[in-house]
Amino acid sequence: MNRRDVLKLLGLALAAPALSACGAATDRSGAGTDRSGAGSGSVIVVGAGLAGLSAARALQRAGYTVTVLEARDRVGGRTASAPLGDGAHADLGASWIHGITGNPIEALARTELGLTLHRTDYDSHEIIAEGAPLSDARDATLEALSERLAEAIAAEQIRIDDEDDQPLGDFLDRFIRAQPAADQLALRYLVTTEIEQEYGASVADLSLQSYDDDAPVRGDDVLIGEGMAAIAEAVARGLDVQTGVAVERIARLADGVEITSNLGTLEADYCICTVPLGVLKAGRITFDPPLPSRQRAALDRLHMGLLDKLYLRFESRFWPADLDTQFLGRLAPESRWLELLNLHPTTGQPTLVGFNAGREAEALTDWTDAALIDAALDALAEIFGVPVPRPIATARTRWHADPWALGSYSSLGVGATPADRQALAEPAHDRLLLAGEHTHPTYPSTVHGAWLSGLRAAGQIQAL
Repeated sequence: MNRRDVLKLLGLALAAPALSACGAATDRSGAGTDRSGAGSGSVIVVGAGLAGLSAARALQRAGYTVTVLEARDRVGGRTASAPLGDGAHADLGASWIHGITGNPIEALARTELGLTLHRTDYDSHEIIAEGAPLSDARDATLEALSERLAEAIAAEQIRIDDEDDQPLGDFLDRFIRAQPAADQLALRYLVTTEIEQEYGASVADLSLQSYDDDAPVRGDDVLIGEGMAAIAEAVARGLDVQTGVAVERIARLADGVEITSNLGTLEADYCICTVPLGVLKAGRITFDPPLPSRQRAALDRLHMGLLDKLYLRFESRFWPADLDTQFLGRLAPESRWLELLNLHPTTGQPTLVGFNAGREAEALTDWTDAALIDAALDALAEIFGVPVPRPIATARTRWHADPWALGSYSSLGVGATPADRQALAEPAHDRLLLAGEHTHPTYPSTVHGAWLSGLRAAGQIQAL
């Protein structure tokens, strides 16, 4: 099991459906593909993230005239990289290709673009408690608690009906309070690192019944040495992408669509809107006619989560060799800086990445860079037990405050199910499609889910 599946019920026979073997294959839902053959007509794609770029590339190859409108001054959407010096970078948005077996993004990165992939080893993990690594006995206890937590959640999911759905956090609070006091700190660590940081949302905002109702992925998770943004930049070459264009209204015409933006209006035969869930929920784009009621209800139920990062690059590795593992955790009463990614073992870069998720991350949004860095360095001093030097380069994210994202990625809120994502994947009308990770019922919140959703939308236009 990789990290994305760690809290699935142990022992349950979960099918691991195959992903498409390449960007031109059909996804698991049987949706549209990058087809060959001449197409006709014009398409405006709103958003130059990977969903928009995959749709635009597929339609252009099929013969359509495609224009991509992007509000930012760059392509990539929630895939973005920032320099950290000496060729190092920070992946500010999506970092991992999750499950490389049959994954179209892995094929694109390795085969088509020749990018460098670094395998993530989730067993390369050291947890610190009271200033020392966990003993083998305590580590075994933590693993047993993880299994007990997974089993308790799965049992409660089976017990309740859909109409009895509740916040996952309500159940977890009851469950944890019922456990021995000696186990409660470790259980809260597991909730933060294995659920909240995985789904990018506080458990108070996740559906107990459905929060983990996505498909397991197959194969290793990998980081891209050149940065995730390299994919978007490569795919965008050869496409007509207009940046700095903030779409405000998408209207149905008698024989097409009219797109109104800060720079005027454009018309086309079709439109694919790939803006993030947070932007849709905030009503930043007006739809005329309004989206169908089933889609508006889905937008209400789905939750836009938040996972923020802080990259700290040091002059050299200052931490002990026995703590040079890919992941570092600490058992602590607070819920911030409980886990860090160490890039040194895989890339040789003396860089640590801290994570905060959900409401905790939202509360940190307004912190100054200096305050945030100081808090992270205090956590590092607790983990390593040695003086921590000042970093020579840093990068942080504030996705909640980003007007073109308003969060990191989608999750299932109370009452939501994968059927809500499927509803968003259906045509809004015969001229308008939605795409994005929030519209993929099988692989949401992933780069390949976004990519496949764009291919699905392109296929739907080709089928009209």
